[in-house]
Amino acid sequence: MKKQGGNATILVLIMAIAIVIGIMAMISFVFRDINFTKIDEENLRALNLAEAGIANFQYQLKLHLEGIQELPELGYSQNVIDEDSIEGSYTLNYEQVYEGETLSGYDVVSTGIDSSQRQRTIKVFINIEPVMPINIYEYIYSAQSINYGDLSASGTSIIGPFFTNGDLNLTGGVSFIRGPLHVHGNILLGGNSSIGQAEEPIQLYLSGTMKNINGQTIDPLNPGGLGQVYVSQLFNQPAEMPMLTIDDSYLQSLENKVVIDGDLTINEGRITAQGVDSHLFFDNQGILNIDGNVVVNGKVTIGSKIKAPYTVYYKGKGKIISTGDIIIYHQLITADDFPQQSLLILLSTSDINLDFGKSAGKPDGRLVAVSTQNIKLEENTEIVGSIIGKHLEIDNNSTIYYEPMLKDYLPQDLPQSQIGLDSNLIIENWQEIRNQ
Repeated sequence: MKKQGGNATILVLIMAIAIVIGIMAMISFVFRDINFTKIDEENLRALNLAEAGIANFQYQLKLHLEGIQELPELGYSQNVIDEDSIEGSYTLNYEQVYEGETLSGYDVVSTGIDSSQRQRTIKVFINIEPVMPINIYEYIYSAQSINYGDLSASGTSIIGPFFTNGDLNLTGGVSFIRGPLHVHGNILLGGNSSIGQAEEPIQLYLSGTMKNINGQTIDPLNPGGLGQVYVSQLFNQPAEMPMLTIDDSYLQSLENKVVIDGDLTINEGRITAQGVDSHLFFDNQGILNIDGNVVVNGKVTIGSKIKAPYTVYYKGKGKIISTGDIIIYHQLITADDFPQQSLLILLSTSDINLDFGKSAGKPDGRLVAVSTQNIKLEENTEIVGSIIGKHLEIDNNSTIYYEPMLKDYLPQDLPQSQIGLDSNLIIENWQEIRNQ
């Protein structure tokens, strides 16, 4: 019996030692797991800090390309603070990459260092994808709100693209049938007005908000029953489009020109001004020929308000530039293909009145009208081409049709205005690299 009792005691001791060793091993594993978890957290934090460096450089590069500031020096570092405590920092280096002589992007290396001095480094390529500038001649344009922001004329159709720095009050009956549509202000929608068509939704660039006459906010992408809105894509508009300038410096820079001191009247085969034969004349078929630049220090009148409806056919390419008002009463269209073969551009530093009260048919005009002041469209007028003005005043039942590809046929010596000179910055080729 004593021998059996001794064996049992030894067995219990062995089991106790095994349990103690097991517990110690478990405790060791737990502490090691805790250490592994802590290391994983530190590594992940270092990676996040490196990513923060990439995001910061992308923002700095955007400001640099917009001409706002210079890029930071190579090897710059910055702390990352969360609730007044320093989480760590990143150090960033970059190198320009060229394709030929064109800057295509930047190779960027960012090292994140967390508070425990864990480090992780990533490398990316930021591709500079140029965005084509937006040119004023690609749009029907009103620098200010149409009709001074009052109710837009009923029955009006604008077949765009269209751009305004102001608001659109569409509580009348206006249809924007083709985009893009750029509105730097707000849109008030009501009545029978519509934006886009169900079968042809448009791109909308809107800096403000769209509401109906009851003050309800309309989501252009999901208007529900709040309005006739058919938008394929919605963007924020980056900037206002500045109005172009027609000044003495521009007039002096023009070549192939004739200058008329006094008013110019064109009416049923007659031109009042003298000495313009090489630039502006009626041929044997009664067609008005236009070439180069006719600068008028006075008022321009085409047609007569008191005579019967009449059509003035023109051919050639040229500009009539007036320091006074321009008013058109007769139908003014091309004798051949517009704008490929013939294109008349009317520019004024004063007002332009597209009356067409004595027009002999539709469209009333195939032309481009540009005013640094106001352009007035009388009711029941139809324009093919484009109109560009500081302010458009449009009467009832008018149609403005932007001629597709018009910009491709415009002369190079027009006054210019454009925006959209920034670039898309696209992060590519993400990779983690070993710390040196």
